[in-house]
Formats: sequence, C-alpha cells, structure tokens
Amino acid sequence: MSDVAGDFRRQLPSMIGMAGMFVATIFLAMYIRPWYDKAGLQAFGEAGASQLRYIGLELLMIFIFTAAILLLAKYKKEWVIKYGIMGILFIALLYASIPLAHQILVDDSVTPFEYESTEETEATYLTEIGMDQYLDTIRSNQSGELVNTIRLMQWGVDEPIWSTDILHGNVSYEFSELIVVPGPDWVTINTGAVINTLSLTAGSIVSTYDCF
Repeated sequence: MSDVAGDFRRQLPSMIGMAGMFVATIFLAMYIRPWYDKAGLQAFGEAGASQLRYIGLELLMIFIFTAAILLLAKYKKEWVIKYGIMGILFIALLYASIPLAHQILVDDSVTPFEYESTEETEATYLTEIGMDQYLDTIRSNQSGELVNTIRLMQWGVDEPIWSTDILHGNVSYEFSELIVVPGPDWVTINTGAVINTLSLTAGSIVSTYDCF
C-alpha cells in the first residue's frame, strides 16, 4: 500500500503539470477563437463543431491516433513517436502563435465615422479630377430652359475654379442623370439630349453634339 502511495506522490507533479497544460490550452483556445471565427476558418464550418457526426469523427480520430501511438511503442518505434509529436507541436504552435501575433501587432479597432461638416449644398457631385479636384453641377430653370452649371471645385475651397453653363436639352430629359467621361485635358458630359466636351483648364466648351 505504501508503494502505491509513494508512486502516486512521485507521479503527482507530472499529473498536475499535465492538468495545468490542458487547462491553459483550453483558455488559450478560447482567447484566439474569435480570430478564427472572424476569418471563417472553423474546421467544420460555422455550425459544424456542434453537430454530432463531427464530434463522433473527432473522437474516432483521437482513438485512431492513440492506437497508432501504442502500436508504435509496442514495436519500439520511439523515434517515430518523437518526431511525430514534434511535428504536431509545430503545427499547434503555428495555429496559436499566428493569431496571437496578429492580435498583438495588428490594430483591428474601428474608428467610428464622423462627419467633419454638416453643411448642405444644392450641387450634385459628378466625378473626381486628379487627386484634389472634382466636378459638380447645379441644375436650374432659366426662362423655361433647363441649364446645368458645371463647376470645377478644389477640395476644401468653397469657390469654383471655373463654372460653365450647358443646356440640358429636351425638357423630357429633365430627370436624366449626367454621364461624365473625364480625360487628361477635357471632360465629356452627356445630358441624354446633348453631348458637350469641356476644357478642364478653362471650362470652355470645345464641342457640342445632339444625341439622336
């Protein structure tokens, strides 16, 4: 009886170490799990881990793995066991260290979007020009004629660099959107009834065509 108690005391530190390792592994898995959930890297899909067939498959693979280890130990293949365990530990370290490094090094915090200005404008944005300019338009009715005032604007500046009035054309196209095709030196604007090409430098009308 004393021999059994002595063996138990000698094995107790190892048993406590194994139990502590399993507990630490479980807490580590709980900590890094959101990283895998967010990336959609679950082993059996989002809901697969809770399905009975996959739980049974995991248990079966554990039994097969245990049987293989016992068989290798029976036939004195310790070197296979050693290098196999080292390979498994290497893969496990990759699965744990990569998410941990990502959480430490990558800032995933999201800055809430806030408007810097709440000022409203009657102009409609058309397209960007270069890195710091854009075109917009203001549609108006002048003596029964629809007119689009095309403006080249600078970001952060209230006054346009230039503005040019172009006729919108047939009144049946009153609600049609402008189709804008910018180029290196010109911009072509299709109202649905009239196609105008404007110079980006001065805003002057280079050519005008009626749509058929």
